Amino acid sequence: MPHLSAISSFEEIYEQFALTNEWMASNGASLAATRVATYQKILAELVVAQRADNVTLLRAKQTQYVDVLFEISELNFIYRGLARRYIPGLEQKLQAIRSGPHKRSDEKSSSGASTHPRNTAFELVVAANFARNNFEVDVSRSEDIRMSSRGYTYTVECKRPYARNQLGRRIDEAFRQAAGRDETSGCIAAIDLSAIWNPTSNMIDGANPDLIGQRLVAAINELYLACDLVKRLHNWRRAVCIFFRISTMARDAAMPYYAQQWIGIANSQHAVSLADSFASFNRSINEAPNFIAP
Repeated sequence: MPHLSAISSFEEIYEQFALTNEWMASNGASLAATRVATYQKILAELVVAQRADNVTLLRAKQTQYVDVLFEISELNFIYRGLARRYIPGLEQKLQAIRSGPHKRSDEKSSSGASTHPRNTAFELVVAANFARNNFEVDVSRSEDIRMSSRGYTYTVECKRPYARNQLGRRIDEAFRQAAGRDETSGCIAAIDLSAIWNPTSNMIDGANPDLIGQRLVAAINELYLACDLVKRLHNWRRAVCIFFRISTMARDAAMPYYAQQWIGIANSQHAVSLADSFASFNRSINEAPNFIAP
């Protein structure tokens, strides 16, 4: 079953997002004239429509602003995972995620649009998952994330490929970068498949979360098998672990909700043990851990 962030009302998510904004501002990330400030204004429109009980308008606005709801859910997820923790480098990362096009689907089509803000946001989503489970997280170094737990240190590189034909190359790139940072640390790649699976960021119908989870797991399996991942992992002499994610907005009969599905894959028995050490992490994002040893 995927990790779900249900929305009982737009007022509730508005209040949550206000806390996220306050936290970002307290970390030196001024939000004036940023995409984050625009999201808050749009969310206020949804609150007004819901208060007026205008079902037709509300449904239309949900479809129109699906990207906004997704971005708000991601930012709230980061806030819940990293607030009230000391994370070296966090201020710089929060400043970076404020900019960029309002819609994820415009990252490649907008003139001069940069993928850096959402790349950084994905790094913070990964960091938030580990921090919530008592890993020490550092985002101030040359690698995307340096984390440690129980005396072990891990170098994490995060990638967000946009096309199927990029996937294998981006996985190889992540492991080369991780291996080149520190020969003594474990190598981890975190790969976001969301833009490949749903390039137009459409909201999917999903009244049954279990079926949504099955659909996302099937999509992840299909994508990693298509890029010869098993062969790639066996080619790496160092123990490595890779996490794949698909995240999306789904909709039941009443309200939209945010869903994340993760699958972890290891390349050797040692890496399977490394993956097992992430059991608490995996339980925080999936009710049932999905680890595969090729």
